[in-house]
Amino acid sequence: VTKKAGGYIRRLMATYAEAEDLIDVGAYKPGSNPAIDEAIAKKSAIDNFLIQAVEERTSIKETLQAMGNLANMQIPDEELGQYS
Repeated sequence: VTKKAGGYIRRLMATYAEAEDLIDVGAYKPGSNPAIDEAIAKKSAIDNFLIQAVEERTSIKETLQAMGNLANMQIPDEELGQYS
């Protein structure tokens, strides 16, 4: 599940990157592409997930849980247990 969640987030990032010029100049019309709409909707949540202050500490378990939340996936306890 962890790999699926990571893949989902990477796909959203790639989709946004491909459409970024259209989005930036206002040429993208919301509703014309559901994948782009989803990427736009999750952009700030993904950015917040990826940016961490130097002094901020997060365990790998917390990171995986946050990644699962972003991807709307439950990371199984057996995957999280490896990092306890």
